[in-house]
Amino acid sequence: MIKYDCSNIHSKIIGEEHGLNLEEKFDEYSLTINEIINDIKIEKDFPNSNLSWINFYEEKENLNAIKEYAKRVEGKFENIFIIGLSAPLYGAKAIFSAITGPYWNHFCREKRGNNPQIYFLNNIDPDNVTSLFQMTDLRRTLVVVVSKYGQTPETTALFMYAKKMLENEIGENYPLHIVTCCHHDSILAQISKEEGYYTFDYPENVNGRIGTFSHCGLLPLILAGIDIDELLEGVKVSTEKLLNTNI
Repeated sequence: MIKYDCSNIHSKIIGEEHGLNLEEKFDEYSLTINEIINDIKIEKDFPNSNLSWINFYEEKENLNAIKEYAKRVEGKFENIFIIGLSAPLYGAKAIFSAITGPYWNHFCREKRGNNPQIYFLNNIDPDNVTSLFQMTDLRRTLVVVVSKYGQTPETTALFMYAKKMLENEIGENYPLHIVTCCHHDSILAQISKEEGYYTFDYPENVNGRIGTFSHCGLLPLILAGIDIDELLEGVKVSTEKLLNTNI
């Protein structure tokens, strides 16, 4: 838990001229802060609200869906390639790095708890991408594509390259090595249906970085073996603190 020690800005410590009387300031702004928090409580429940992320940890249906999929593929893949430029993936990558540390992929499988290596691909640099695919056993690789509308050029290029390499290496069963997370009306959803990929619906109310704790942002984490229930319990506790009007 991060704690903020503000004692050294208090007027009791550094004097009235430069210090703050924190008790007076809290009293002065308490009504305003109460109003702001109550507005947040109301707005978070509006459809497509920018505050809808506050409710993500309560969306059991979507969370159960990714849990079931993670259980289905558990132990089947040595490597997971996460393709996408969508903002939830930046949050997922940050959380993954914070929990596992910077050298996760260098540990042996035993030290990784039998969990796969994870690679986040958002750059179409041909040297990096080609080298990674050449050094990896694609028969033991799962490709996860996260893109709301499937129209981002870099993501599309990486997806098409991955599809081609998997098809060449694996043959007709290659769709079992691709899972997509996209809007149900997108081009990527259409391709997923035609090719037979497992797919998750990218919700309408997931926009920008607020999607980190949606099932789209959590999918890479659960596939990496991270306990998302524990993670979301932290989100719940933080949310309850955020919405507490007794400052």
